[in-house]
Amino acid sequence: MPDMATVLTTIFTYVDDFCQAQPIKRRSGPEPEVSDSEVITAALWCELVGIASEHEQVRFVETYLRPFFPRFLDRSRYHRRRSVMAGTFERMRRMVLAELPLALQDLHILDSTPVPVMCFRRSGLTPLFPEAAYGYCAAKREHYFGFKLHLVVDRTGIPLHFELTPANVADGSMSEELLTVSSAGHVVLGDKGYLSQKTQTQLFSRQGTLLLTPTRRNQKRRESKAERDLLNAWRQRIEVVNAMLKDRFEIGATLAKTLKGLVVRLVAKLTAFVFGIFINRLHGRPPLALADWAV
Repeated sequence: MPDMATVLTTIFTYVDDFCQAQPIKRRSGPEPEVSDSEVITAALWCELVGIASEHEQVRFVETYLRPFFPRFLDRSRYHRRRSVMAGTFERMRRMVLAELPLALQDLHILDSTPVPVMCFRRSGLTPLFPEAAYGYCAAKREHYFGFKLHLVVDRTGIPLHFELTPANVADGSMSEELLTVSSAGHVVLGDKGYLSQKTQTQLFSRQGTLLLTPTRRNQKRRESKAERDLLNAWRQRIEVVNAMLKDRFEIGATLAKTLKGLVVRLVAKLTAFVFGIFINRLHGRPPLALADWAV
């Protein structure tokens, strides 16, 4: 992988250009000693190398990144600065996406993945996350309390668009909203949870989006086994992305205590993910080769 100095410099250059063009609004007063560009760069790097906890991120910067950040924030101030940056992270993610050459832009893939926010047994004993709901994860065959991350990627796995909903929202009910934003005129592959003849017809007639899903066993008209195998093979790309978000970026262990905190953390993780893909592309590496970005 590129050395740490190169990656940090690349991230900081793009982040600082962005912050100069679109400065974060703040209360009146003197300029902070640690700039927004430094806070965002440190946060993105820590997410990329798999450090999810804000406390651990501050410790890592103080221990290993002191040459790059001679002055940094304590844990409390770092949390306050990051807590107002969800919109900044999201705009930055879109900026980097605009510079990424997407692979065969006619094909997108969508899926959802669980985002639990607390232990299932404790969920009924706490006032935290009144917006969350109980859901079921078919892959693990277990119930959980939290949210769903609905994600659209291109065929190389680059995240294009996402939505966060309570865990009890059906996948199919989100397909029109997701694909209206990101996938007009594209072929989109989904699993059986997105199977709806009405929605598929509306998407195609309104915006030319062709949503393809496997049919169910009890349906009269089914695709051939070869077609079904090909569809499932392509959908493995988003399964890889979801696995990376869970294992490397720890979207199921954000340690957030509020919906606002959860959104900030999720957007930061997805922005870091896109930055990692972008830097890999700059250095001629496979876009999802983030496994060796570790500490």
